Amino acid sequence: MRLSEAAGRREERRPAFMKVGKIAIAGLVAAIIGCGFFPLHVLKIDALRKNETVYVRLVRLDDRLTIGFIHSVEHCPIRDYFTIDRAYRLVLRETTFASSNTGLPYYCRPGETFANEGTQFRISNRYIVFSSIDLWVDRKYDNVLLFGNEAELQLPSLAGDTLLRVGITEITAAHYLFLKAKTLFL
Repeated sequence: MRLSEAAGRREERRPAFMKVGKIAIAGLVAAIIGCGFFPLHVLKIDALRKNETVYVRLVRLDDRLTIGFIHSVEHCPIRDYFTIDRAYRLVLRETTFASSNTGLPYYCRPGETFANEGTQFRISNRYIVFSSIDLWVDRKYDNVLLFGNEAELQLPSLAGDTLLRVGITEITAAHYLFLKAKTLFL
């Protein structure tokens, strides 16, 4: 290339904001990808026979949930009240039931309190830790999950009359979004 040709050509210059824009977009993409690896704790319900997740929701420490059902032998309502402890485990804190016969609690562990409230019995001051809970759900047993003060979630509506596993697990934000999207279309 001749010197005269080089002098005649000017270097094309791009505005500074275009360079900053590319850097900002690259940073945003990196942040989104990085957030996908952020760990979250979720309540996950799996249909064991189908080997699929049918429900997922975010949980926090000290969240409260209730699992309710009709006892298969006594045909009375049972409510188990749980909290989520600092290790993100389900901890049974209280149980209420209307009958104290076959298959239902009839004694208290040390530290627990038993009360007859007229229409139901209550065992409180419980501390029983569960890594997960397997529930056979059936429409005739009115299996429900209540999360805080929200509306009841009818468990049979998730996968029909089947065996469900309820548990708390840690997953990435990307996995959570995938499961949440998947369960919305079941």
